[in-house]
Amino acid sequence: MLIVRLETFGGLALVDGAGAAVATQHRRLALLALLAAAGERGLTRDKLLAYLWPERPAPNARHALEQLLYSLRRQVDAALFLGTNPLHLNPEVITSDLAVFEQAFERGAVAAAVTQYRGPFLDGFYLGDAGEFGRWVETERVRWSTRYAAAPAAAVSALLGRLLYQTGERELERTSQPARDEIRELSS
Repeated sequence: MLIVRLETFGGLALVDGAGAAVATQHRRLALLALLAAAGERGLTRDKLLAYLWPERPAPNARHALEQLLYSLRRQVDAALFLGTNPLHLNPEVITSDLAVFEQAFERGAVAAAVTQYRGPFLDGFYLGDAGEFGRWVETERVRWSTRYAAAPAAAVSALLGRLLYQTGERELERTSQPARDEIRELSS
């Protein structure tokens, strides 16, 4: 059922299954980026209002958010969002390079994670009247670039761990059967 993918590294774009850009407004993309970065936790509506319409009166900002959610549901899929407060993205409808990056890192698949990173988070994307959003972008940009920069060390660490494990297995095979049984019993 996966319909679209949000690409946040090296810019900001919403693409369909064929990789073609899905035309959408800047603020819609900003909302999707906020929710993608929040992951499964999602974000409360109040936080979304503070990021996207910090200067608007609360009733106007709430109405603008409802309109934004409605238009995205119509444009992409009615099931695009899960929950109401907090709100988060439905992983059956939309994925993101952030989610794939993070999942790969958690699995220890550092090389797969690194392939997702195509440049700084939301590079070149700007919302003119939402300073709070701009500050959030800068914080997230540092977080994701730091995570990316840690990839080589994580890859080396994983490789060394595998080598040490393999070396230990070989050494275990060299010991006598009674000693192997005792070692396995102690480690279980």
